[in-house]
Parts: sequence; C-alpha cells; structure tokens
Amino acid sequence: MTGEKKKGKSRTLSRRSFLKRSSALAGAPLLAGLMAPAVSRAANGGTLRYLAAAEDDSVYMQNVIVPQFEKETGIKVLVDQVEYINLYTKEVLEFRSSTYDVYQVDQVWAQAYAKSGYLMPLDSEISATTLASFFPNLAKIGNVNGKQWVVPFSAIPVNFTYRKDLVSAPATWTDVLDNAKKLTKEASGDQPALWGFPIRGQAGNPITWTWLPMLWGFGGDAFDANFKPTYNNDAGLQAVDFYKQLYKYSPPGWLSDAQVSNYMEQGQGVQTTLQMVFDAPMSSPKSSKVADKIAFSGMPKQVTQASILGLWNIGISAKTANKANAVKFVEYLSRTDIATQMALAGVIGATQPAIYKAPGAPAYFPVLSEVLTYVRPPPILPEGNQWFLITGTALQSALSGKQTVKEAMDDAANQVQQLLANAGYYK
Repeated sequence: MTGEKKKGKSRTLSRRSFLKRSSALAGAPLLAGLMAPAVSRAANGGTLRYLAAAEDDSVYMQNVIVPQFEKETGIKVLVDQVEYINLYTKEVLEFRSSTYDVYQVDQVWAQAYAKSGYLMPLDSEISATTLASFFPNLAKIGNVNGKQWVVPFSAIPVNFTYRKDLVSAPATWTDVLDNAKKLTKEASGDQPALWGFPIRGQAGNPITWTWLPMLWGFGGDAFDANFKPTYNNDAGLQAVDFYKQLYKYSPPGWLSDAQVSNYMEQGQGVQTTLQMVFDAPMSSPKSSKVADKIAFSGMPKQVTQASILGLWNIGISAKTANKANAVKFVEYLSRTDIATQMALAGVIGATQPAIYKAPGAPAYFPVLSEVLTYVRPPPILPEGNQWFLITGTALQSALSGKQTVKEAMDDAANQVQQLLANAGYYK
C-alpha cells in the first residue's frame, strides 16, 4: 500500500490499517440486507495458510473472519503475520515453496510477482460477479498483461478535510492557497495559532504522498511512458512551487500524518489532505474538539482532479496444493457482506461501491466512494522506496529554500534517471 508508520503524540496508527477506536462503527453487526449465500462446505475440509502483514486487519481476520469461514466451509486457515518492513522479503522467499496458499500483496509488488510467476492467474478461478464488484480502477492495478493476478482487499485513499465553519469545500488548489493565506493566524493571548494548511511533510514517502495529488492535479506526472522522470518539467515545477507557497501556512517542521490530524482535532488547522484512516478520529467528539465543524470533500481540481491510493490485495500462490480451498477463501473475503463487516469494524478500507452505501455507514463514506473513482497508485516500480527517498528529499530542499524549486527537482530527476538506468530500464 506504500505508506509508513504513523506516529503521534497521543496515538499510533499501524502502517496500513485503522485503529479500531477510530471507527464509530467498530464491531457493528452485519446488515441482513447485505448477506450473501454461504460458501459451500468443502467436502474434505482441509487447511490453508495465509501470509499477511502484522496489522489490525490480520488480527481481526484471525479472531473473527477465519472462525466464520471455518464454520461455513470446514476449511481451517492458519494466519501468519509478519511486520510490513519484512513482508516483501519473506514473501519472495516463500513463493518458492508451497508453504503458503494465500498472500496479502501490496499494490507495488503485484506486477513484479505476476511477471515472476509467483501468483496464480485468477481470471478463470474467481467469479465474474466478484471481479465486477470492485471499483474498476482498483481491480486494474492487479491486472498485468491482460490477466488478473490479485483482487483488491483494503483501499486507503487520501481525501480533503476542512473546517466547514471557516471555509467551503475548495473547488481548486488555488482556492486552497487563498483560504490558507486568509485564515492563518499567529497565537494571541489565550488563543493558539491557527494554521491554514497543516502539511504532512516527513522525509521520503510522507511528503511525496502529499505532493503527488498536486502534481497530477496540475497536469504533471512522475514519469513518461519510458520511465524517464518528468516532474522537473513545467507542470512539475509549477506543482512544487505551489507546494512551497502552501507550506508557508503549515506549522514549522516536517509533520507526521498523526501530527497533522492532531492540529485539525485541536481546532488549530483549517484544511488539509490525509489518508481516510484519519477521518473518523477527526470527526469524533471522543478525540476532536471541533468534531461538529469538520467536513470532508473530494480533492481540489486544477487542470484535473486526482488523489493517491494505498491498496492491499489478495493473491494465490502459483504453487498452492490447495487451489480449490484457496479460491473459496479469496471469494469469501471478497463477498460483499464479509467485506462490509470488515469495513464497518474499521479494519479495512472498502474496495466495493456497494459497501459505501451500506445503512449505518459513516457520514464520510460517500466522499470516499467518489474519491475512489479517480485515485491513482504511486509509481509502481521495484525501486519505489528509493524513488520516494530521492523525491522526498528534493521536496524538503525546495520547500525549505535550501535549493530553488528547479535545482531540487532537476537533481531529483537526474538521480532517479541514473537509478533506473543502473537497473536496466533504458535499453
């Protein structure tokens, strides 16, 4: 899903998951109207092994979903959890054996896994109805060379958050900057400072994730069709210059996402962009002083409208000895009632339009459903982590004034081009 640890003064969110306390609907009962027919009981039962990230969704899976699945099918599922930082290496090693049948797959690994022959193509295994239930652009991420290798499991998009008592939902990024200029105020007496746009700006991934929707929104892109970096062209430089202007109205320093959320919850932020996992705490009276004043919207538009996506997928090992049961498990996790159960419990981000219309769903769900129609993944390439580090460092250099915008982005583009040249991208 391409994210990072979320650290805050009062709470920590795991890299790819919700805190259960962040959902007002945690433990909500499944709605009868969403129930689907039960999976048929396997003739001989059997045992599956599932390798997943050590996060809240996996714990919930082990404690709640797996017992339900076993009761319906007679199939046991052993869930092994590995910290995200070690998961890719673990999976690549395990794909050579038949130890695990089903894998949790980050979107940035899906293409490499498919091309390496690690996964089983799902086109003739997963029902057409199931494949059609997902947002098409999410399912497309797992489609390589015309075949479906993984199916969406948990989607974490970025959406826009604002104080509805101070501003309206901005139509453009220019509106966002105008609002920030007008409403940023220094601390005075007992009144704390008010910041027009607290920015998530930690090095590497965080600052780059904040910027990518701006880059795309201004009509730019990270790479051309031949993987030559293009974010130092006119559109890219314009997006970075805008980012630099907006940074003037953010609290000093390079904030984490949890710190940005805290500024909004304490009533010291006017507007921001954050992953949807923060929508619930920002709008909950239990954690937010201004819960009744927080509102959410789709992303602002400049040339176009864009947002960024974190996405977990589920795939089946090409070497599984339990193909039929593995398919049953993937179908079960994809079933609308089961996916709704997990989404309303606050452990996954829903990947199906139907879930966002569920009775009793959070008030911000319609916004997320709209954002998911135009989200984009970050650049999907094996060198993604190095790309994030190079680009994020350049963005910090540009925003802080250490380099001019052009100097910083030219340096980044040159470094990235050399990185990919060494990896054999240009022949």
